[in-house]
Amino acid sequence: MANKQHAQFSDENGNIFYLENETEDVLDPSGKPLSNGGDLSEASVTFTPDATRKLPQSGGRFKAFLGSIVKFLSDLTEVAFTGNYSDLEGKPTIPPLANNCTTTAAGYGLDARQGKVLMDKANQLSSEMIWKNLGMVVGPEKLVLPSVFRELWITIAPLSTSATRYTLHIIYDNLPELESEYKRYRTGYAANANDITGVSVMISKTDAYIENLFSAGDNYTDTACMRIFFR
Repeated sequence: MANKQHAQFSDENGNIFYLENETEDVLDPSGKPLSNGGDLSEASVTFTPDATRKLPQSGGRFKAFLGSIVKFLSDLTEVAFTGNYSDLEGKPTIPPLANNCTTTAAGYGLDARQGKVLMDKANQLSSEMIWKNLGMVVGPEKLVLPSVFRELWITIAPLSTSATRYTLHIIYDNLPELESEYKRYRTGYAANANDITGVSVMISKTDAYIENLFSAGDNYTDTACMRIFFR
């Protein structure tokens, strides 16, 4: 129940005055004002749910508070109580996943497991791009080639202490089919009546060696230094 009162005050002559505007206080069933420790637990409240969602306002009536709360609760759909994805309304369409790198049909997502496949492939390609040092030989000694390679980069100097004078770039597919067959590669060759200059290297799919190296007519075959890089 509500108890409407006019606030009052008195002057020094004992005259009592009332404010023009009345105030309202709500009492609990025992008649105690709610603003002063009254108990609402047993009170019966009639309310109407709000037409639109809006937050309860501080200082508002209890029935207005309930009307706002009930509107929020009534607007909740089934998924708010079950938490099941199947109860979600307007859920997005999740595309099927393809666990391969060959699917060309539209509408598929790439399975996360392909991330490992792609990373391994990227690492492999990166590794294949790096030149690896196979080693060095002096003189006509053979240098055994790796079992797998795509290309060779060969540097040759007349002496192990001298700077590189000749280079060769060898493609695996250009080598003879039979592993026992050699192909001769020459570079820097020049010859006249007085001298011969240049290097000749014999290469198969399994090894390589310097056939001869001349510089200004002098033979450096036995002291020539050959280093091979591969990838």
